[in-house]
Amino acid sequence: MPAPDRLLYARLIPLLLCLAALAGGGYVAVAGVGPEEREARAWEAAEACPAMSGTPDIGRDCRTTVRGVVEETHAERPKRRGHAPNWIAFRNDKPAPKVNVADFDTAAEYGPGDRVELTWWRGRLMTVSGEGRTFDQNVPAPRALAVLVTVAVPIAAGGLVLWLGRRRRAGQSVAPGERGDAGGKAFLVPILATAAWTILLAALRPGVGVAQGVALACGLGTLALTAIAWRQTGSRGRPEERVLPAGEDTYVPAMILGRVPYEGHFGGSWIVVRDDSMALVPSKSRFGAKEIPVRRLRVQHVRRPRAEEEGVPSSWHVAELLDGDTPVRLTAAPDDLAALLDRIRSVALPESGAAPTA
Repeated sequence: MPAPDRLLYARLIPLLLCLAALAGGGYVAVAGVGPEEREARAWEAAEACPAMSGTPDIGRDCRTTVRGVVEETHAERPKRRGHAPNWIAFRNDKPAPKVNVADFDTAAEYGPGDRVELTWWRGRLMTVSGEGRTFDQNVPAPRALAVLVTVAVPIAAGGLVLWLGRRRRAGQSVAPGERGDAGGKAFLVPILATAAWTILLAALRPGVGVAQGVALACGLGTLALTAIAWRQTGSRGRPEERVLPAGEDTYVPAMILGRVPYEGHFGGSWIVVRDDSMALVPSKSRFGAKEIPVRRLRVQHVRRPRAEEEGVPSSWHVAELLDGDTPVRLTAAPDDLAALLDRIRSVALPESGAAPTA
């Protein structure tokens, strides 16, 4: 795949995942999940019906509240799995001769002569209140499903961004010193922003009008962050070349992967450079230093670290070298590796020259 197409592909998938998280999380946060969740939000957003003369219409979408005086109640606890009838009868059959209530506690709370208020919505008795207490009847109980979904959607999108980016970038060839991450990590910012406001919106569950306004404002902000991420991942710039000073020891954090004769008994996490020589050292001193045959090394190409190359930071690059016929892998941060490779190329023997023996 050509480099421009590969870069576009690497940016497009995180962009689509980011937009999917925004659309999915925003919809769930505003509309809820399932009929019970949507019904609960509609009930909470319903306003009181305007006053009207005559018999109140209890079948409307607004809340209809009527008052009555209790004449008789029947309260009975259910037997095992059965359902016991519980009801309240009203004096003068107003607002109704008798209404069934949801549980024993509601019917047992009131007695003859008590004044109560009944709230109806969409033809169903929703609450019975009086004597300082309110009993829910058919109020839909919202579940935590909306919150769970709004949590799951951004987490899944962010996880896919990281997984796809790591899988795509592993072992990919790069230019020495190349910067910029086209793997999509920049898109984690809008995804996390989406998670923040959608989870908060799903948990607070305001009215639909408020939720739509908040979702619109936050969604526009998330789109702005997405545009910034798209721009950030659109270019890969090489920084100014690092020049290693001459005539003095310069310690560069780097490692040689695998087993090579000059690795030494102490391993090595630094390379000390002085003019045309390099040595692998375990710390920022020349103790345990093992000279690297710089003149024999040939630079093949530079790539990103592979998954099996443990201990290599994901931001580092790996240079494939040849020491005669022996492959050597040198890894360091992009700027440091570019400086080391420039020094290796400057002192290496010509291709036609004979490689000296150790």
